[in-house]
Amino acid sequence: LRLAEAARDLVPAGAGLLVVGQRTVALLAEGGITPRFTADLPATPADIPALASRITDAIVTLTAAHPGPIATLSGRDEPGLPIALHPIWPPAGSDRPPREIVPPLTTLPAPDLARLLLMELLFAAIARALSEGLRVENLARIEAMARAEAHIKDRRLAVEQRQRQARQEAMTTELIELAAGRRS
Repeated sequence: LRLAEAARDLVPAGAGLLVVGQRTVALLAEGGITPRFTADLPATPADIPALASRITDAIVTLTAAHPGPIATLSGRDEPGLPIALHPIWPPAGSDRPPREIVPPLTTLPAPDLARLLLMELLFAAIARALSEGLRVENLARIEAMARAEAHIKDRRLAVEQRQRQARQEAMTTELIELAAGRRS
């Protein structure tokens, strides 16, 4: 819910929105926002590279219509912390002027090598964002399970207390009946 609300507030209208997580997709749809790409959150870290590859391909496909910049929007470790956009493209430091260096020996033409390296950099940034999202989601699940466990423990203690009270009342009633029977 918080991610969908943050997306509505922070993402400019008409942005090429790519969304991971079906709950967020559904909540955005309720608000009339249709992402350009959607996917389920990976179940395990082993599933991240395949999804990062799909997202990278989708971003490359969308670059003509949505050239960037590219940012991620994800939850935070602790409840209550604000959700913020985290830039992933262009890469940090890319606004610096190039230094004079001796060009490396390569087997690919420089434009092809640069394009492939930038795609790998984008893939790595996306994989990192997915890993962070999976980590935050799993932390939220653990916290929810801990709250549920504490609630169940509280309920169990309350039921045990009511059981002891009912047993005590039954014993008291039986003692009163026995005492009343002896007097008669």
